[in-house]
Amino acid sequence: MLPVTTSAPPSTPSPSLCLPAKANYDFPGNAISYVSSRQFKDCCAECTSTYGCNFYVWTDYNSGTCWLKSKQGSDKVLSFGSRAAFAPGGGVASTCSPVEVNTDYAGVDIVGVAGPLDTCCDACKANYKCNAYSWFNGVCYLKGKRHGASPNSHVQTARVYKCAAPQVNTDYVGNDIGSVVAEAAEDCCAVCRSTAKCKAYSYAQGVCYLKSAKGVTKSNGGVTSASPTPLLAVDLRQTIKWFSSRHLFALMRRVDLSICDTTGSMGTYLPALKASLRQVFLVAKLLFHGRLMVHIVSYKDYCDGNGLLSTVSRRTSRNDAIVKFVDDLKPTGGGDFPEAVKTALNHVIMTVDDIRATVSATSRALVFLYTDAPPHHQTTRSNNQSREIEAIQDNPKYRGGHDWFQLQRTLQDLGIPVYTFHSPTRDYLSPSFYGAMGPTVILPQLSSTIITEATMGLLLQLMAQTFEVTIGSNFARSSFTHKGEPFDQSFSAQDETDI
Repeated sequence: MLPVTTSAPPSTPSPSLCLPAKANYDFPGNAISYVSSRQFKDCCAECTSTYGCNFYVWTDYNSGTCWLKSKQGSDKVLSFGSRAAFAPGGGVASTCSPVEVNTDYAGVDIVGVAGPLDTCCDACKANYKCNAYSWFNGVCYLKGKRHGASPNSHVQTARVYKCAAPQVNTDYVGNDIGSVVAEAAEDCCAVCRSTAKCKAYSYAQGVCYLKSAKGVTKSNGGVTSASPTPLLAVDLRQTIKWFSSRHLFALMRRVDLSICDTTGSMGTYLPALKASLRQVFLVAKLLFHGRLMVHIVSYKDYCDGNGLLSTVSRRTSRNDAIVKFVDDLKPTGGGDFPEAVKTALNHVIMTVDDIRATVSATSRALVFLYTDAPPHHQTTRSNNQSREIEAIQDNPKYRGGHDWFQLQRTLQDLGIPVYTFHSPTRDYLSPSFYGAMGPTVILPQLSSTIITEATMGLLLQLMAQTFEVTIGSNFARSSFTHKGEPFDQSFSAQDETDI
């Protein structure tokens, strides 16, 4: 019993949103959750308030159970006493609250993702552990919860709500496992999602009452209750079966290009990356049944002679050749901190052009870029920069050019998205360049586990799977500055001279 003295009479039930029931049939499979319920009529509300639920079946199992499902499924079996129905809308998706201007949330950082403010909401939705974010200097700092809000003129923040629609004036009776003080009912969602065994909560008088189950509900004025939206479990075998049957044909001609900076400064990054790539390629081999063509481009700098670029191209069915190439990569060379990434990206454009001209005009490409350094540009003039400009101008197939923003526009015109995985940094330069090229993940630390989780999480999200990037380490906030002033990454640059 919650310590709330006021109460309200039960509200009049609204007409059911769910379609007419099908009696005496069960539809096996596709379950995402189940809820104890003595009556079939209660299942509609359970399904419409559960993210991903589009269909449900009530059976007399355990004195009554609502089986919440993502879809009906094609199989049907006689089951006397069972009843099934459709629910519209697919449940309640995660939502972002209005941005709190000039406000910071202290600590609880998960990871930083470079990008403009309007990308932070989607970045948080895509990370299972994220329940809020703060945006500062062109980086979305994803957070486990809203905590310690304080004034800060350079920061903008928001909650991201990942629970079912709140049930106002409703109490979930019993099943308490703990309580936490909170400013608002919405904050209970993040607390419950990050607490082991918490499946629901009720909020009253500034306290979140965490519960192991939703249990029985009753009308109680001043109490707001909800439960986290379930994370659909990802079974690798089912993922492979689903992807093969639905999307493999559409993407079987996709070309995956992985670009790796292998200069001397990558001495810590590269060993962890090599271990990660071996795991990623193994899973890709299973997912795509060997039909995915993988190209790896290793780049250094123009002081490294013939070692400037090295490449391998293999279908994932020939995984051994890919793994051997990765194992042989060594962190050597590099004459200055910026490296020849423009040359590597031009090589990508040339490769895709050749494939589309000789193999299939409909081939699609996806680039994963792993680096710790920015490209050559006007503020780091050197022999390597001038040599790179000359080499790109002399190669007619390098049509991306030597200007970073021209490269970005060429890749965009070709429909080639670039995703960058950058080493931890406190320098504004690399995040600003790679953030302009495309989504950029600033890794919190250089370990094979972190790199694998980030890469596979992104890959499976692009496949429309419910799989979250769960990076557990804290991310130390970078203070990006340019000429002593905070760096604004929301600029609109036409070429490098605008920087």
